[in-house]
Amino acid sequence: MLQGGGEPARQADISFAWSLAWAEEGEAFLAHPHYLPPERLDGEINIDVRGDLYSLGAIWYRCVTGQQVFLGETPEETVRMHREAKTPLAKNVDPKITDDTSRLIRWLMEKDRDARPRTPKEFLRRLASHPLLAGEEGAAEAETSDAAG
Repeated sequence: MLQGGGEPARQADISFAWSLAWAEEGEAFLAHPHYLPPERLDGEINIDVRGDLYSLGAIWYRCVTGQQVFLGETPEETVRMHREAKTPLAKNVDPKITDDTSRLIRWLMEKDRDARPRTPKEFLRRLASHPLLAGEEGAAEAETSDAAG
C-alpha cells in the first residue's frame, strides 16, 4: 500500500515488495514470496492481471485470517507451497469466515491462472453478489449479469 499527502491508500504492484526478513547477507528477493502467483515464481514472462488477482487473494486471506496462506520454514518452501499446495479455506482458520468469502479467496488463488477471474471486472461482479455486500436484489442482479456474459 502506498499513501501520501492525505491521499487515500492505493495498492501498489505486489511484486515490488522486498523480503528483507528472509534475505541472507548480500542477497534480497525481488518480491515477497507470500503474495506472488505461481506463474511469476516459475519465471514466466507472459504475466497478466490474473497474477495480481492471485496476489489480492493472498492479501485478502491474510486480512481475514491474520495468517499467511502459505508459510514455509524457508522462502523456497513457501514458493513450493504457492506452486503446489491447494489453497486452504479461510473458514478453516476462523469459522466466522463465511463459505462465500472462503470460496472467493480460493477462486482468486487458483494455481491455474485460467481458472481464476480473467479480469478485475469479472471478480467484482461476483463480489457484488456476496451476501455481505448485496441484499437479495444485488445477488439476483449479479447472477443475471454473469449469465449475460
